[in-house]
Amino acid sequence: MEKDTIKRKSAGTIAYEHSLKNEKCDVREASEEKLKDIRNKLDTTIEAALKKYPGNFYLVIEAKRELLIPSMVRTFIFHRLSCPTPHYDQTAFKYNRSRDEVEFLWSIPRKTTCQRIYMFPLEEMALHKELVNTVFDFYNGLFYRKALELNGEYENFDSEQLVKEIYG
Repeated sequence: MEKDTIKRKSAGTIAYEHSLKNEKCDVREASEEKLKDIRNKLDTTIEAALKKYPGNFYLVIEAKRELLIPSMVRTFIFHRLSCPTPHYDQTAFKYNRSRDEVEFLWSIPRKTTCQRIYMFPLEEMALHKELVNTVFDFYNGLFYRKALELNGEYENFDSEQLVKEIYG
């Protein structure tokens, strides 16, 4: 069986070429395109997980910044059988097979955003109350306890101590 070899440019090459062109881009258009791409990848991931798992499963979207190009963010979408441990730059969903629906669990911003909101919540509260509540729930261990509960591990741990150890 022969493999098709498609030559693709690296992300760094594309970013470099784009910076040389000095073109202006429409942020709304770029955002819509990114969301469409994420939705397609999410649908593909759900289809693959439905074939792999007989029951419920979890979907995770993680953003990773490139070390050499900090303005470049790559999005990873994957499925798993257990609920993930919550961390920065992560969005998690639970897929309920019997109801054929995706349940939103959490979406945690990047670390610097969380730290800024946690240190200065009043400045952000007026505009982004839900975001502030999410950051405080994350730091207070609400999402971590929820993950333990969904994995059936909550009774086996001193969750308060673990939350302090993990999130300070």
